[in-house]
Amino acid sequence: MTFNWKHGDYHPTPFITFLNIFLLILILAGVALLCTQNMWLPKVTDYLLRQQYAHQTDMPTTSTTTPVHYSGTEQVRVRLGQSATILGVKILPTKIIEDSRCPVDVVCIQAGTVKVEATLESSLGKATYIFTLAKPAKSSTEEITLMSVLPVKKSGGEINSKDYVFNFQVKK
Repeated sequence: MTFNWKHGDYHPTPFITFLNIFLLILILAGVALLCTQNMWLPKVTDYLLRQQYAHQTDMPTTSTTTPVHYSGTEQVRVRLGQSATILGVKILPTKIIEDSRCPVDVVCIQAGTVKVEATLESSLGKATYIFTLAKPAKSSTEEITLMSVLPVKKSGGEINSKDYVFNFQVKK
C-alpha cells in the first residue's frame, strides 16, 4: 500500500485490491447460498432447541396429553403408543421411522430430522401418515405439524422408544 501524504489519497497495491474484491465475492456468495437454500433458519432453530433442552435428563412424569392453546392453534404432547385428541383429531404415534438429529453434545454439518408414523382419526376418517419434523401435513380441514421431539439426542446412547415425546400442532 502506498499513501501519498502530499495529496492525501490512498492507493492500494493491485494484490490488496484483488484480495478485497475476492473477499467481497465470497461473502456475497455465502449470503446468497444461505438465503436461497433456507439453511440458516433450521440451523438457528436447532441450535436454540438444543440449548433449551440440553439440561433435561428425564421426561415429565405428569400426563403429556393435555392440549396447549395459543394463537388459534392447539398443541399436544404425546408419547409413542399413546393417543391424544385435539380439535377433533385423534393422533396416535405408532412407530419411529427415523431419528437422525444431531446429538446435543456434537457439532454437525446438518441438523438431521425425525420421522414418525402416526394414525390420525377425524371426521374425514382414519389414515396413517408419516410426519417429518417441522413439515406440515395438510388435509382439506386441518394442518398437522410435528413441532418438536424430546428427549434431545446425546452421543453415545440410544433413546428408548418409550421415552420419546412428540409435540404435535393442529390448525383448523
